[in-house]
Amino acid sequence: MKAATSTFILITANRIARADFNGGLLSAKTAPSPAGVSTGEIMRAALALGGKVAKETRVLSTEVWAQEVKLNPAQVAGLTLEQLGRALSFEAEPFSGIPVAESATGFRDEGGGTFNVVQMPRTELDAVARATAAAGGQLAGVHHCSNPPESDETLLEWWKLQPARIAETPVLTPRAPEPSPHRFLIAGIALEALAIVFLLLAFGWNAVQRKSFESRNAEFTTAARELDAANKQNDALRKELAALEKQDRQRAQVHTRRGALLALLNTLAASRPDDVVVRSLAAEGPSSVIVSGLSLESGAVDDMSIALTQQLRAAGWTVQPRSKNGKKNLPNGGPWEFTLLLTHEEAVRAQAVQLSQQNSK
Repeated sequence: MKAATSTFILITANRIARADFNGGLLSAKTAPSPAGVSTGEIMRAALALGGKVAKETRVLSTEVWAQEVKLNPAQVAGLTLEQLGRALSFEAEPFSGIPVAESATGFRDEGGGTFNVVQMPRTELDAVARATAAAGGQLAGVHHCSNPPESDETLLEWWKLQPARIAETPVLTPRAPEPSPHRFLIAGIALEALAIVFLLLAFGWNAVQRKSFESRNAEFTTAARELDAANKQNDALRKELAALEKQDRQRAQVHTRRGALLALLNTLAASRPDDVVVRSLAAEGPSSVIVSGLSLESGAVDDMSIALTQQLRAAGWTVQPRSKNGKKNLPNGGPWEFTLLLTHEEAVRAQAVQLSQQNSK
């Protein structure tokens, strides 16, 4: 049997498949998709359906987000491919739910400001690339596909069309390997060791041949300059790593608050009594929200406050009644104007930890 020149992987919600090509379809196998495992493990299971993986490996997945996005042609004129990809990522985020900073985006320009866009989390794309490399292949790209045939016989005919089809679809490509952030540190250590060697040689050689002292001293001076330059590079690298760590903490805080706010809105909509009207939600500080409204019954406000306290505790919110005033336009003293203070404890703790770290420096 000829060796495959390209390997195609199909991933859907309930099954995986592999097909190998060399000028035509060589083999194809399918299996149920593993349940409750990561994207990388699903990819490894699909690659294991056949023998040696071809260097060119492509993935077709129904789980990749895909949609047509339209931009004003005047707004994108003159943009580089990188700038255009970033603009499309911002446009797609509200629909795909994948934050720009964490997304891998591919697109195909259809003309007139219309783009076919595909997206998936960058971490999942990296996991697919690692699984492919571990199997001996190289990930050429990930493509969206919809509604592949269910029967194996029909799927064989479908496979034969895919090598030509992918040329007309947008593709997600893995990023190039980044150089190690420790390369400057290693260079500094090496130069420091080299300087020590030069120093020892200079003293030893001076004992047996004083006439060469000036030459050895010049070599030591050069090594010392190189060591000083390496130390400066190390300092710059430490600052860069500190900035990256700060960005990671800020990104984690954004995720925490975004999820907490979504839980608040969903719970507020579900637990609000019929005779309570929420007029406004306003931020108070970095981690608190003021809920203001009007109620026909005084007890309805208390009931809603208790329900919010119980249902939002798991999301990190605490609820405190702030005010409740009857307007005395009804026999029961109502309607009642009220405000509730909701504070997110995770955000408060994160700020306390950050402040403690700053004070300890």
